[in-house]
Amino acid sequence: MNSPCETCAFGNQGAAKEEMNALTSMLCGFGAIPFYCHHGRDNVEYDWQRDPLGPLRLHPSNRKVCAGWQDQVRMLKGHGFFPNRDYVVIRRAVARRGLALLGRMLLPDIGRVKQRLASRDLKRCLKFLAERDITNEGIPL
Repeated sequence: MNSPCETCAFGNQGAAKEEMNALTSMLCGFGAIPFYCHHGRDNVEYDWQRDPLGPLRLHPSNRKVCAGWQDQVRMLKGHGFFPNRDYVVIRRAVARRGLALLGRMLLPDIGRVKQRLASRDLKRCLKFLAERDITNEGIPL
């Protein structure tokens, strides 16, 4: 059996290899949006794939922020992605928009045109978040 870190969405195996997890973890990491571990503090894995509330179903004392996410944000901060509080606020807003667009793209009856528009806007969000210095970047909101 794998330990929680071996199945982390921020790792290089297991959940990290699934497209949705890779995009979601990228948005949460570059957007500094806390990402909860899919294991509780008691190390029991909750049904994060079929339960839209995920970690919110766990008792607050049993929730934990993903160690992989913490490492990712710490590394990004060390590389100058979060130089001040204003940058974090802007990045979080863009990342939340990206998460909403990702969810929209996955709607079963969205239609091709709306899906393409959501995909285009999501790419803009990802491009923005991947920039270290967003001072002169247009905010894709």
